[in-house]
Amino acid sequence: MRRHRGAAFSPPIGLGLLFATCAITDTGLKDVVRPMAKYLAELFVALLVLVFMPAFSLWLPARFGFG
Repeated sequence: MRRHRGAAFSPPIGLGLLFATCAITDTGLKDVVRPMAKYLAELFVALLVLVFMPAFSLWLPARFGFG
Protein backbone atom coordinates (compact mmCIF):
# COMPACT_ATOMS: atom_id res chain seq x y z
CA MET A 1 0.00 0.00 0.00
CA ARG A 2 2.78 2.45 0.76
CA ARG A 3 4.42 1.92 -2.61
CA HIS A 4 1.17 2.83 -4.30
CA ARG A 5 0.85 6.01 -2.25
CA GLY A 6 4.45 6.94 -3.01
CA ALA A 7 3.99 6.48 -6.73
CA ALA A 8 0.91 8.66 -6.70
CA PHE A 9 2.84 11.82 -5.83
CA SER A 10 6.38 11.13 -7.03
CA PRO A 11 7.74 12.98 -10.06
CA PRO A 12 7.12 13.29 -12.96
CA ILE A 13 3.49 12.21 -12.78
CA GLY A 14 2.76 13.09 -9.17
CA LEU A 15 1.68 16.71 -9.25
CA GLY A 16 -0.41 16.35 -12.39
CA LEU A 17 -2.09 13.28 -10.97
CA LEU A 18 -2.69 15.03 -7.66
CA PHE A 19 -4.37 18.05 -9.23
CA ALA A 20 -6.30 15.99 -11.77
CA THR A 21 -7.63 13.67 -9.07
CA CYS A 22 -8.73 16.63 -6.96
CA ALA A 23 -10.48 18.22 -9.94
CA ILE A 24 -12.23 15.03 -11.04
CA THR A 25 -13.44 14.06 -7.57
CA ASP A 26 -14.20 17.64 -6.52
CA THR A 27 -11.99 17.20 -3.47
CA GLY A 28 -10.11 20.08 -1.94
CA LEU A 29 -6.34 20.03 -2.14
CA LYS A 30 -6.13 20.49 1.62
CA ASP A 31 -8.09 17.26 2.13
CA VAL A 32 -5.60 15.32 0.02
CA VAL A 33 -2.33 16.90 1.12
CA ARG A 34 -2.94 16.56 4.85
CA PRO A 35 -2.93 12.70 4.87
CA MET A 36 0.09 12.71 2.56
CA ALA A 37 2.11 14.89 4.95
CA LYS A 38 2.70 12.02 7.39
CA TYR A 39 4.05 9.81 4.62
CA LEU A 40 6.25 12.62 3.27
CA ALA A 41 7.63 13.16 6.77
CA GLU A 42 8.52 9.45 6.96
CA LEU A 43 10.31 9.68 3.62
CA PHE A 44 12.21 12.76 4.77
CA VAL A 45 13.34 11.05 7.99
CA ALA A 46 14.51 8.02 6.02
CA LEU A 47 16.44 10.32 3.68
CA LEU A 48 18.11 12.05 6.62
CA VAL A 49 19.12 8.70 8.11
CA LEU A 50 20.68 7.60 4.82
CA VAL A 51 22.50 10.90 4.32
CA PHE A 52 23.87 11.37 7.82
CA MET A 53 24.52 7.70 8.62
CA PRO A 54 26.14 6.26 5.49
CA ALA A 55 27.15 3.07 7.29
CA PHE A 56 23.44 2.30 7.61
CA SER A 57 23.00 2.13 3.84
CA LEU A 58 26.40 0.62 3.03
CA TRP A 59 26.28 -2.42 5.30
CA LEU A 60 24.57 -4.66 2.73
CA PRO A 61 27.10 -4.08 -0.09
CA ALA A 62 29.90 -4.54 2.45
CA ARG A 63 28.32 -7.80 3.56
CA PHE A 64 28.54 -9.10 -0.02
CA GLY A 65 32.16 -7.99 -0.36
CA PHE A 66 31.73 -4.76 -2.30
CA GLY A 67 33.08 -2.44 0.35
